[in-house]
Amino acid sequence: MLTFSDFARQYWPNGLNDVSYASFKLNEWLHSLDYEFISELDDDESFTLSNFSKSFINVNAFEFERMACASLESHLALDLSLKGKKNLAWTIIKLYYSAYYAAHAIMRSMGRFCVHLDSPATSAVLRNAKIFFPNSLRPKNGNYLVKYNADINSIDFIRSNTPGGAHMFFWEEFKALIGYLMDELGNKSTAYQRILLSLSDLKDCLSKDGNNMGNWLSVVRNDITYQHKYGVWYPHKNYNRGDGYKVFQTFQLNINPLMINLISTNSILHQFGSITNYIIVLMVEIGNELIKRNSINRSFLNRSFRYLLRKLYQNLHSRK
Repeated sequence: MLTFSDFARQYWPNGLNDVSYASFKLNEWLHSLDYEFISELDDDESFTLSNFSKSFINVNAFEFERMACASLESHLALDLSLKGKKNLAWTIIKLYYSAYYAAHAIMRSMGRFCVHLDSPATSAVLRNAKIFFPNSLRPKNGNYLVKYNADINSIDFIRSNTPGGAHMFFWEEFKALIGYLMDELGNKSTAYQRILLSLSDLKDCLSKDGNNMGNWLSVVRNDITYQHKYGVWYPHKNYNRGDGYKVFQTFQLNINPLMINLISTNSILHQFGSITNYIIVLMVEIGNELIKRNSINRSFLNRSFRYLLRKLYQNLHSRK
């Protein structure tokens, strides 16, 4: 049976798997002089960078690595001794962030970034643009979808007008990526059918209860953080102990994500655990595939990512 990474690696930026050194963050790279512009910045909502050195693939690698490691570190921060206990609020919140960072990493593995450009970043872009086109406009600050096309050496920045902040914006774009991958799968052979059905379930789950932006996980996290729902905070009214056990039972990293059933339960906490685990496992599978596909056995993920993943496996195994 084909795995998700068998399909997903077709969308990696060319050369990502062979990176041995991951350099620095995208926002930091914008302060360099390592790019040009196709035309003057006459639209403050979007712009395209071009003719930069091939080293940007190292920036892409670092962006994947830092998000993947943030996901694993968030998971390692879970208190596994709370299994079966009521005070699970921080468990759910940390699980959310582990999945949130994992989803960021998945997008970055395909050359897509959701980033916030602040004043220093947009000022740096304008300063560089004026070298080539003196009448350029400064891009607006805000959340941007960034698309890296390694084949033609260009990067598109498209400012988001999505209301609701960075998390709403991100989940909308992540859902859009899942939709794009589903469309691509629809043109492939029946061998890919299991992957298509699995991603379809994920897309539906992210949009549960009318959350059409794909932000259901964020809504549950907010309900717990600000409304103290589901009995996971004191005084634990209406807490279901069985749901608490089921959340911990979803912590399985040595599993094919396509085998995870996302829709078999009516329990909100159980489904939350299943969906977050699914996203985290997808990210882990991509990370391991990047390591495996490195042609010189010196992957940029060999150190921090592998160390954290090994530590997480040991942590989960010791608590079984």
